[in-house]
Amino acid sequence: MFILRRVVLSPLTRQRSFNTIPQKHAILYYPQRTTNGGLLIAEATTVSHTAHGYPNMPGIWSKEQVEAWKPIVDAVHEKVVFSFAKLCMLEGFLHEDVIDFQPNGQDPISSRDKALISEENQHFTPPRRLTPHEIPQIVNDFRLAAKNAIEAGFDGIEIHGEIVEAICNEIGADRVGIRFSPFSTYMEAGDSDPNSLGIYMAQALNEYGILYCQMVEPRADNHGEIPETLTLRPMRMAFKGTFIVNGGYEREDGNKPVDENYADLVAFGRWFLSNPDLPRRFEINAPLNIYDRDTIFTSDPDLCIKMQKGEEKKQIPLLTPYKLGNFQLSHRIVLASLTRQRSFETIPQAHAILYYSQRTTSGGLLISEAAVVSETAQGCPNTPGIWTKKQVEAWKPIVDAVHRKGGIFFCQLWPMRTTFWCLQIEIL
Repeated sequence: MFILRRVVLSPLTRQRSFNTIPQKHAILYYPQRTTNGGLLIAEATTVSHTAHGYPNMPGIWSKEQVEAWKPIVDAVHEKVVFSFAKLCMLEGFLHEDVIDFQPNGQDPISSRDKALISEENQHFTPPRRLTPHEIPQIVNDFRLAAKNAIEAGFDGIEIHGEIVEAICNEIGADRVGIRFSPFSTYMEAGDSDPNSLGIYMAQALNEYGILYCQMVEPRADNHGEIPETLTLRPMRMAFKGTFIVNGGYEREDGNKPVDENYADLVAFGRWFLSNPDLPRRFEINAPLNIYDRDTIFTSDPDLCIKMQKGEEKKQIPLLTPYKLGNFQLSHRIVLASLTRQRSFETIPQAHAILYYSQRTTSGGLLISEAAVVSETAQGCPNTPGIWTKKQVEAWKPIVDAVHRKGGIFFCQLWPMRTTFWCLQIEIL
């Protein structure tokens, strides 16, 4: 796997997969953050019906879920990008809104049976201690989920926990990554000796030869000044594979880990949400859009018009929906027909798949460049045609790419009735 740049999309919980099924809007969400030769790690995807901790998380244990993931992954691969599925089981806590996921109303499983004590965590139900005979089933859930992820088209998977051997045996160690947060105290899960824990885990993983280890910086889950002893460098030195760092990085300090051999790759999360073209913005030193924390976990994927603090934001007329015959447009911005003169020998080219899909939004209307209707209808060189079977077949993957993003695509037919002015310009 050869990655062209070292900016990685971090797995980001979105809570927009209703009834555990990945939704079509993700076909837009992930390709927006895709660059040729890049690496994307999908949002946390649960491995079984009982593995949910939050509402509207995607799953990957059923055939329906696998089929829903396929067009999302295909859209990413169209841009020659590597995509990994992040498999998870949210143990130890269960949001009150998803209590129905547990069989017979049981409490969520954990390595302990102690309830969370902080006031902010009181909407999570107390856990029950996992019994030994339940462990094989959980391992098998992860194994099958990894198999399903590969069937869905993912290039590999990222895991959180200690089920490495079963996953490697199922899909191969070269498709497996793991993520740790040794310094995290999230959900009251802090460790008494995070340095030793992180080093031990990094060394133990070398036995399996997995593809990468991603670790979260201590500053990502702590406030105030961070002691110099809290660092990922010992873990980086202990792990023999690709090392990814995550947590709090921005453009200014994102290059430092690579320059100083502190990490091989750097994962970005929140900045990728507000800047889908983040690598390009880094490249040209363009300003970054500020992310809105209040919308990160909003289940409504359409945030053009959103609610904030109980007040509706002012509508933007161009971004209001419109009914066009049988087509429901999500906004009123239309791609005008633009002659490109890049269809050699009248055949639409593969690069048009990228060109049109880049300009596609879910529910948006695109009008193609002028497509001539016969061999004698051309007035400009290298304009596409649509009168032969070969031309029609060349148009199909272009149209399919637009449809996968939920776009509406009209073809402009144009018989050139005036003189061949484009050719005459060259003569003059």
